[in-house]
Amino acid sequence: MIKRMIAVNVLLISSLLGKVIDIESVQQYKELAQAGTLVTMFTASWCGLCKQIKPHYKALSEEYDDVTFCMIDVDNEALKEIERKSLGFVVTHKEKEYGQKAGANSKRALKEFIDESHAKVLGKEYTPPAMTFLTAEQYHKLGYENGLKAVEVAQQKDVTAALLGSSYQRQEEIVVLGEACKKPETAKEAFAFYKEYNRGFKEALASYKPRQ
Repeated sequence: MIKRMIAVNVLLISSLLGKVIDIESVQQYKELAQAGTLVTMFTASWCGLCKQIKPHYKALSEEYDDVTFCMIDVDNEALKEIERKSLGFVVTHKEKEYGQKAGANSKRALKEFIDESHAKVLGKEYTPPAMTFLTAEQYHKLGYENGLKAVEVAQQKDVTAALLGSSYQRQEEIVVLGEACKKPETAKEAFAFYKEYNRGFKEALASYKPRQ
């Protein structure tokens, strides 16, 4: 009984503080899963996409008062008894599954998944937020701003901006091209939006000056 009370108190405090709990034992996970609504991120140290989305996952944990967020390292031998999911996210309530997502490439996509799953837990109908689409000019500006970020990091580390920029851009362009393709126009127009983003990104890279 005492252990049960402690687990529930930890659950409530963690939820209110927006803390993401790193699961260390099967028993710890079971107690959290039995206590209420739980969002679990199945992750791994070698997963690049997991590292990119993790800051957004932690930020989202602060937006829900009645949901607990946790993470499970799929390579942790001590957690092998837990039913292994593919890398990604699972939403449960009292151990019953209400949603599963293989991955998310943006905070918004992850939030929509959590909101939709949470609505199922509450027995409510989920209405996704309205999409806001960018113009070609806005895509160009976004590309330029992200290019400047890459240049800033490159100058701090004294590395070639083009090399760092290439890696940084790949992380961003997945979201940018995906947003463009959701616009109810032709694929040709969607690609034109991406080209504007790319043009702005390259213009920013041109401002890179190596250390003397």
